[in-house]
Amino acid sequence: MFTFVDIGAYGRRSDGGIFRDSIVGQKFYNREMGLPEPKKLTVDGDPMPYVLVADEAFQLTDFLLRPYPGKGGLGLNHEKNIYNYRLSRARRTIENTFGILVSQWRILKKPIDATVKNTMQIVQAIICIHNWLRKQDLDKNEYISADMIDHDEPSGFIPGNWRKEMDSSHALRDLGNCGTNNSSRDAMNIRNEFCDYFNGEGAIPWQYLQ
Repeated sequence: MFTFVDIGAYGRRSDGGIFRDSIVGQKFYNREMGLPEPKKLTVDGDPMPYVLVADEAFQLTDFLLRPYPGKGGLGLNHEKNIYNYRLSRARRTIENTFGILVSQWRILKKPIDATVKNTMQIVQAIICIHNWLRKQDLDKNEYISADMIDHDEPSGFIPGNWRKEMDSSHALRDLGNCGTNNSSRDAMNIRNEFCDYFNGEGAIPWQYLQ
């Protein structure tokens, strides 16, 4: 389900730029989001902030984690590849949410032929109805069946059925990369701390089954 939406940005803009200028993005950048205080990941570790997870289209900050750069893991050591995999697993929730939304609402399977104002109202209505249906469906799994969602089995990763219905012409698209190498030293240190945690006390057996 969606808890916050910001609709109406131009599609030619990058994901990171859209986020930075959105209402919620401004609250993060202006330190007005009211996040919980940082907490220790380990008993003897430093307090770590609550963070968002994102892909390479976003700039690394002290409140937003992105992968280590390296296409396909090339040039990265084992620990950084583990970190990138853990981050991609966390982002899978986001991918499933948008993918299922598009697969359930045909109007989103292609560019919407309407004015900007009407398009925004259409998307707002879809989000509201989607959330309402999902709340009614939590115990029944009729609106969203279990096989629509990505899941893991002993044999490996099983993609959700929504992925079979997606193509490059749908209305919700991945946008350009706006990530930079100008991240602050604090942001890079925070990413390194999470990397150490995922390869230490926070390690999980499935992270080695890539």
